[in-house]
Amino acid sequence: MAYLAYPFRLLIRWLGNLLRRLSKAPEYVTFTLEEPYPEMVPPRPPFPRRLLSPRKASLRDLARELRHVAYDRRVKGVVLKLRSAPAPLAQVQSLRDLIVELRDARKRVVVWSNHYDMAKYYVACVADEVLLQHAGSVAVMGLGQRFVFLADALERIGLQAEIVQISPYKTAGDMLTRREMSDEARAMVNWLIDDTFEQCIEGIARGRSMSSDETKALIDGGPYSGDAALNVGAIDGLIGEEDLPKRLSSGKKPARLASYSAAKRKLLLPPPGKPGRSI
Repeated sequence: MAYLAYPFRLLIRWLGNLLRRLSKAPEYVTFTLEEPYPEMVPPRPPFPRRLLSPRKASLRDLARELRHVAYDRRVKGVVLKLRSAPAPLAQVQSLRDLIVELRDARKRVVVWSNHYDMAKYYVACVADEVLLQHAGSVAVMGLGQRFVFLADALERIGLQAEIVQISPYKTAGDMLTRREMSDEARAMVNWLIDDTFEQCIEGIARGRSMSSDETKALIDGGPYSGDAALNVGAIDGLIGEEDLPKRLSSGKKPARLASYSAAKRKLLLPPPGKPGRSI
């Protein structure tokens, strides 16, 4: 049945794109990242709570939307407004990979934010241009990790956790049994943070055309105010959000910007997925 319906899906897409070509697509499509994205679409609550709980977008949704923009050759580029960034390193790297996909599709990618921490800056550095709000800051201060140990708190209420530790490097139960970090756990954490830090250094250095030593000096010299960040080459420009159309203009008129939700009905539809087995 899917094979029989596929030609009709292609015909509907072709007719839809004929109508969409009559409307003018924006020159740049904007995406605002305001909270961390879950990897997959979270399950919806049961009815009627579903009516009061709007569906949250996932990283998979964001990827689909960015690829939709990448397909339309009429769009010059994408503006990512980073108010937040994914927290886990894997999600940060996935977002960087999506930006690389856009650039490979000949889309200019501009990142704008009012503040850059390590995660947001690591994402931004793979774009064509990194912009900062006036009076903003760049606080690329390296990496850290916090741990909680509850042995004292449990003892105060008369409890004690009994966990059989088969190796000093099996530290899952340390939170309940210890008052401080063990030497083995500290060694593992330092190794993981050092490895992540080196990945960040490499990504920032490649994106900003710096050496590793210059990137480490940039981090050690922070935090930076807007002017200081511009002087050391951490960013490409200081600009208010309302001035982005003028900044992105290629002529006398400001560039046409639109959010994805406003632009998606004007963007050309990519080909539907082919029927058949897939992974």
